[in-house]
Amino acid sequence: MATADTTLSVPATPAPIALQPVRDSGADAPVCPSLMTALTAAFEAAITAEFGPVTVTDTPAGGRACLRFVTERQGRSVLSGHLAWQRADGESGTGPTLTLSVSDADLDVTMLDRFARDLLRISKLHL
Repeated sequence: MATADTTLSVPATPAPIALQPVRDSGADAPVCPSLMTALTAAFEAAITAEFGPVTVTDTPAGGRACLRFVTERQGRSVLSGHLAWQRADGESGTGPTLTLSVSDADLDVTMLDRFARDLLRISKLHL
């Protein structure tokens, strides 16, 4: 099983949360770049709704809470992963794995939006 980390960071300024773009894990069945961009946007929207404004960045900064989407499995019709986080005070945690699997279609933006919201909800983050 291929595993990839994607870091989502929460800064103090200018926005309370910074988000590292979701990357392809390099699995045998890679997800197209546009879906990775859509998943990043979905996490950005879900985190903004829950915690406040989000800045997308490739480099998490020190002194901020960081969220990381860890891809466990991916393909055109499946995505599985969990959130791992570290708060600004150093406390860390890992959420449960959530799997999105579709048998009659490829993953689409609407599915990824719901996946991001559901994963954020079940992870019970305390940032």
